[in-house]
Amino acid sequence: MSSPASVTHPKLQLSSNDVRQCLRIAFGGTLGFVVCKLMDWNYGTFFAVNPMLLLGLVPVLNAHVVRQFIAGILFVSVSVLLVQGLFPDTSPRAARQMPAKPLSNQRHEVILATTVATLSFLVFQSFDLIDSLSAQVASVLVLFPLNWHGAGKAGWNRAIGTLVGCNVGLAIQLLLYSHSNILLFVTLAMWISIMLFARHHMFEGGQSGAGFGAMTTMGILFGQYLTPQSDLVYSALYRFSSVAISVVCTLIAVYLMHQLLNRFAATRLQLS
Repeated sequence: MSSPASVTHPKLQLSSNDVRQCLRIAFGGTLGFVVCKLMDWNYGTFFAVNPMLLLGLVPVLNAHVVRQFIAGILFVSVSVLLVQGLFPDTSPRAARQMPAKPLSNQRHEVILATTVATLSFLVFQSFDLIDSLSAQVASVLVLFPLNWHGAGKAGWNRAIGTLVGCNVGLAIQLLLYSHSNILLFVTLAMWISIMLFARHHMFEGGQSGAGFGAMTTMGILFGQYLTPQSDLVYSALYRFSSVAISVVCTLIAVYLMHQLLNRFAATRLQLS
């Protein structure tokens, strides 16, 4: 979670650790997808996307993280550990430095993120938007920077990533055409696309940016909507439109909360 002053600059070259992480993301997401399809399980999104979330946003697995995802989803956790062991880092990573924040900034970020996330949950539950899981997830991912200044960029990156992921999904669907029911072809296409997006994700510094958005979009489209009986054309078009609306509404809510909290000294966001 970053402060307004902390900026992650894009990388010009990937390190050997970054390449290994790309491989872990691609194999982890694809493995979850393949097992889900072979076992004919429902909710393929979770099997395809959860490994991407863990391997993409948590570059170093430690005991605490392992305990958390083993307690949550046992099978996906085993898949993540498997690809982590197949493609380990070639050298130790430097620990991420947490920025020092004034107490008013901490209050501002906690109240803003908690309020907007709760509001998103209430809206999606009240209107029974059961087919808009991706849009609800997008509304939460936009809150990762925890402040208005970072949420705008996060929202833009999320929209761009979703647009790119949907277009690549549509291109793969057109390329495979009547062969999209052959698991081997779909698996190969998915692995290549995730690997390319994982590479862009690492160039963005491993943060939740456009590459990560495109990568998770592919996991959702392939894991949840592509089946031997149906294609993903409608789902791709619907996903982008719903995510775009969700991001815009979330940014409006973030801005209003930002303005409200800045009226009080105890919750005012201080820019350094």
